[in-house]
Amino acid sequence: MSDSPQRRPRATAQWREFFARRASTAADSGEGLLATLRTTAALLVLASLAMLLWSGWLIAAKGGAGPIAMALANLVLLAMLARQLWLVWLLSRANAAAHDERARLAAAMFEQSCEGIVVTDADSNIIMVNPAFTTITGFDEAEVLGRNPKMLSAGRHDAEFYRRMWASIDSVGYWHGEIWNRRKDGGVYAEWLSITRVADESGRVQNYVSIFSDITERKRADEQIQRLAYHDPLTGLPNRALLADRAMQALSLAQRNAAAVAVLYMDLDHFKRINDTLGHRIGDQLLVNMATRLLSAVRDYDTVSRQGGDEFVLVLPGTDADGAAHVAEKLCLLIAEPMTIEGHEMAVTTSIGIAIFPGDGSDFEALSRAADLAMYRAKKEGRNSYRFHDAQMQEPEGDRVLD
Repeated sequence: MSDSPQRRPRATAQWREFFARRASTAADSGEGLLATLRTTAALLVLASLAMLLWSGWLIAAKGGAGPIAMALANLVLLAMLARQLWLVWLLSRANAAAHDERARLAAAMFEQSCEGIVVTDADSNIIMVNPAFTTITGFDEAEVLGRNPKMLSAGRHDAEFYRRMWASIDSVGYWHGEIWNRRKDGGVYAEWLSITRVADESGRVQNYVSIFSDITERKRADEQIQRLAYHDPLTGLPNRALLADRAMQALSLAQRNAAAVAVLYMDLDHFKRINDTLGHRIGDQLLVNMATRLLSAVRDYDTVSRQGGDEFVLVLPGTDADGAAHVAEKLCLLIAEPMTIEGHEMAVTTSIGIAIFPGDGSDFEALSRAADLAMYRAKKEGRNSYRFHDAQMQEPEGDRVLD
């Protein structure tokens, strides 16, 4: 929303007045020096007048060299007075110029800042906002003057959040952190907010100044980076890193509670043929559809992960052999249901290997290896089925070429 020509000059004048008051407070030390110099100059004026009258009386009354010497001394004192007045004038000019320049620069900086700025009175009623505030929130200055900044709240923070925020402002004079607010159009955005309390010389609160920046896009970028680091880019399922972390948590909990955990290793049968005959685009869409089917067959706290290619791993906390067999049977039926992709009707099957904690391994690496061996046995014995790991299973010799 653009600023009207009438509003901006008035707002600029308000900013200059506000920062002139701040600059005036900051310039107290310079004013103190000038006050001392002015006092000294006044004393010199009085002394010069006294000596001028005295030397005039001496010359008139007695004549001679003594009164002349006194007059010369008086001239020296007048010269000192002139020099003192000149210093007072110079320093007054310099202090006034510095005062005005500080106010001008501060006002210009905050008017042109890319960060939104809100100034409230001691009762938290808005008295000024800068152009960036309007750009970020969509609210023009006239729409917010006299209102409390809580009008921007998105409702994502509870009363305790705001209690801690104001406790910090009251105790140390400032607070900064991440907060969610709402724009004029209803859109919710994240901002990094800093609130500073402004007090006068007696410590009485005069204003609160809030400075904030919109960090919504940065948070989205961070979330995307986080997602790419822990999720498969094709299906959105957890990748190896996230699977290992969740499996470790599930095994730790199962160990404390003496519970079982099932690990299912599954591979689509003859998936390579689909890629070779219909192309990788069709194959990729098939994998996406399979991921959706797998998620629909398990609980919210189960983990379904894609390891790459057409391999998937499931971690089912609190699931024993009977429960794992039930899930595996359901998955075999679900995966085998026909589907149509870009006019091509197809049906695929899956082979599943199952390992159970703690009998088949005490850590996720051992369980994964055991489930993988069981999956290879299921493929070798006809596919479209599942097998449990047993101690007699051995790592196959040579390269595994079963698809």
